[in-house]
Amino acid sequence: MKEKDINEIEIPNGLEAEMSDFIDSMDAAERVMAEERRRKGAVRWSYVAGAAATAALLLTFLFRQPAMPEDTFTDPHEAYACVEQALASISEKMGSGVQQARRAGDKIDAGTAKIKELYNRKTN
Repeated sequence: MKEKDINEIEIPNGLEAEMSDFIDSMDAAERVMAEERRRKGAVRWSYVAGAAATAALLLTFLFRQPAMPEDTFTDPHEAYACVEQALASISEKMGSGVQQARRAGDKIDAGTAKIKELYNRKTN
């Protein structure tokens, strides 16, 4: 067709508006698809990042060398004396705690006895 012939073609009424609406809807659909692809890509990357962090933590715990305690005593007799002293101190403190518990128990028993006495007087 010659250029003159193209200009002579009759365009149906409303075709221009219909084509414009179609182009707008295709543009909107393309934006929606692009957003969906971007969002899915972000989700995938978050899975990859989470898996990488988990793997890093696992590797850290698997290959970590436990710290070996250092000996603080070179003489075993000195170490034994220190342990004996620590255990004696613990025993002494536990003993005073047991005595306090015994005294508290005695006070509770005395209070319970008074309550029972008052109850028995009231019921008899």
